[in-house]
Amino acid sequence: EGHGAGGRATGTAVAADIIEACKHAAKDEPKNRSLPYNQIRKIKSGDFFDLEMKSVMRVVTDNKAGVLAKLAQVLADKGVSLFGVSHKPNFEEIVAISLLLDRCPLKLVEEASKEISKLDFVKSEPLILPIDESE
Repeated sequence: EGHGAGGRATGTAVAADIIEACKHAAKDEPKNRSLPYNQIRKIKSGDFFDLEMKSVMRVVTDNKAGVLAKLAQVLADKGVSLFGVSHKPNFEEIVAISLLLDRCPLKLVEEASKEISKLDFVKSEPLILPIDESE
């Protein structure tokens, strides 16, 4: 019985997994998207974006008044419910915001992400991380 990888080794592994998932997602091919193991069987002839899951959307924006309200409005317009927010400033003028999104079809989250990426205060394309709720 050892102590496990912990610390930097674990952080490096997690970062590598996220980078790999983002590379596949960037190809915009549903077959290349990473899926939680329990969701693979649920897709028969459907599409990845038809899955209903909770997710986190990470958005890097200018740090100014009204940003969160506008993000929430875009999500609401697409039928996506926001149930939590977390943020930590990266620099004085830029903030990374994590939006915790309620269970909905991922296609709605993807549509909202495309709209959000067009906003003038958004610095890069939002990152969407589906949440596997299985035990």
